[in-house]
Amino acid sequence: MADSNYHQKINMKKNSKNLSSPSGYLYNMFLENSWTRYVDQKEREMVMEKWDMENFRDNKKRNILDLGCGSGRWSKLFVQLKFRKVIGVDIDPEMVEFSKKSIDNKRFEGVVADIQNLPFKKNNFDRIFSFRSFKYTNDPIKSIKGINRVLKPDGTVLIEFSNYSIQIRIFLLISNLIKKIIPSIKTKKDWYLDNSKFYHKKDIVNLMNVDSMKIKKIYPLFSLPASPLPTARGTLTGFWIILDKIIFNLLPKSLFARSWILIAEKEQN
Repeated sequence: MADSNYHQKINMKKNSKNLSSPSGYLYNMFLENSWTRYVDQKEREMVMEKWDMENFRDNKKRNILDLGCGSGRWSKLFVQLKFRKVIGVDIDPEMVEFSKKSIDNKRFEGVVADIQNLPFKKNNFDRIFSFRSFKYTNDPIKSIKGINRVLKPDGTVLIEFSNYSIQIRIFLLISNLIKKIIPSIKTKKDWYLDNSKFYHKKDIVNLMNVDSMKIKKIYPLFSLPASPLPTARGTLTGFWIILDKIIFNLLPKSLFARSWILIAEKEQN
């Protein structure tokens, strides 16, 4: 019998030119490029380690909310870790539908909703997770208050924040210069730099002070971007890995880290 994963990969490759489609995004980000595959694996290892996910024997009693679930790559991991209920939320209906078809498990539920207006009852989730999506939140204070509302007391949250790094500042400067030099140039409404929020470490601390959540740890993550880098069919991947480690280990992380990983806990009332 043919392997369904093989056919799924073939279908993704057919749609890979359409980056706005879930399958195209998934193929180009996590299947086609060896650098992004490496990043994906290291991110998973980091989440498992820092969030104490190895002790998943208690997960059968826990509900987890995946905010900005996209194509469902993290929700699928949480299903595999035996969480009682995995809720994936995304504002894009196409992404939610794709994640439901991709995961196809009764413990997973996909919901179309905005992070800023979560349609869940108070104290509903044991863990809340958000990776590569919080940067698109227009009102981060409202979002954190909403997360705090639906998180159970003693529940934990893991959020990835894009760092306002030197690299991002350079990209923003170049982008703004191009638009000033060439006023006629049209940028897409969903242009990454124009519609994303970037955070200093102190911004995250101040943001979490607006509600009753205690910061347990803030970790830096990578230096090079998570987007596909040219790998020449894999031969350059080792170079990017070494370069990332050099930048990450030698230069100030407040200026050169790609992201901050926040782990916080909701305190008892």
